[in-house]
Amino acid sequence: MAGNIGKRTDEPIGMKKVLLEELLMQSTRAELINTAEILAIKIKKSQTKGLIAREMARTILDVPYVLLSQLPLQELLKLRGMVYAKDHAVPFTTSFIVSPTVQIGLSDISFDGQQYKEYITPDLAKAIEPLLETVEKHFDVKRYHHEQLIIGLLNLYGLLDMQELQELAAFHEPQLNSSALELAIMCSYVLKSCEMVAAGKLLYCSPYLDQPEHLLKEISQRKTIKKARFTLNEILDAGVWGSALPPVNQQTSSLRHELGRLKKTDEEITALLTDLWMLLNNDLDPLAMLMEIIEENPTTLEEVNRLMAVFIQWSNALPRWILKANSSHYVFETYERPALQKRPPTLVMRPDSAAANISQEEVNRMWEGAQSDSIPKVGRNEACPCKSGKKFKHCCLKKQ
Repeated sequence: MAGNIGKRTDEPIGMKKVLLEELLMQSTRAELINTAEILAIKIKKSQTKGLIAREMARTILDVPYVLLSQLPLQELLKLRGMVYAKDHAVPFTTSFIVSPTVQIGLSDISFDGQQYKEYITPDLAKAIEPLLETVEKHFDVKRYHHEQLIIGLLNLYGLLDMQELQELAAFHEPQLNSSALELAIMCSYVLKSCEMVAAGKLLYCSPYLDQPEHLLKEISQRKTIKKARFTLNEILDAGVWGSALPPVNQQTSSLRHELGRLKKTDEEITALLTDLWMLLNNDLDPLAMLMEIIEENPTTLEEVNRLMAVFIQWSNALPRWILKANSSHYVFETYERPALQKRPPTLVMRPDSAAANISQEEVNRMWEGAQSDSIPKVGRNEACPCKSGKKFKHCCLKKQ
């Protein structure tokens, strides 16, 4: 789930001579049992934490394909890099979500004296290496495509029950019928770890979602809002593991340009867009992240104001989980503005006001008339429609 970046230590990686069993022991007993169930590793739940960790390590090292076949493509590529690295480590990038390898306990984060790195243990690297060629040779394109599509839907909507997920998935990929969808979920560690049960329903949530119960409540209060729809490409872009991107809006290129002024690379900007989007979706503070970036890269007040303005415009056009993947701009224009336009104002006047004898019904009729283009507008210097005898600018115009 969201909000964690893994276990860190400042001990140099060169001093790390641990085994996979020891890494697994950093998890709680309950976490180990849950991970074993997701990976379909048989254990005795009544055993001690140490015995469970030992059994899990033995199974993973003896049959590593059981593990590799359930990881996202991006995690496999990262593991490949760690296997062939001299210290079995690759540079670590802070993320809004915990990677499956860290979550399972296959890897850990450490400091090599210059930068943070993610590393695997030598025994795991030795077990994985012979299988890498086989995994690449028998690469299951369909399996990864289906996983990416499903994760994309979850990242766009935040939370979906099984029926909703099936309908949306089948709409974009007819092959993903109910049995194919269940198989895709069963073969994915990420998707199985996103399962939850609430209100008697089986639900699947975005890996970035921090408070599922809160989102369920927010969605239930917006029954009149219809779910947004997306193109297949937009869904797949949102489903890239670790780099979920929202649909591009008119302000995206402007925001990328402004972030580029802060000496950010394209890769860093892409990661920022993901984090900013997910901070918004979790009702957290994306502006705090922007301010940290600005502090690290001092700039002019004019450039800061421009960045903030572009960011606000960009964020108002993003899919929001609480709005059923609609943007706040769309919901306001479609549902809220029309309702505001249909309600005449309620005027409260002092008893000694010259217009105090006007009833609310008369105000309503005047307001409805003002909405019609066929009725000419009252000029500032013309007599006020309330018949007070004053000019419009000295009477009801002031009240407006």
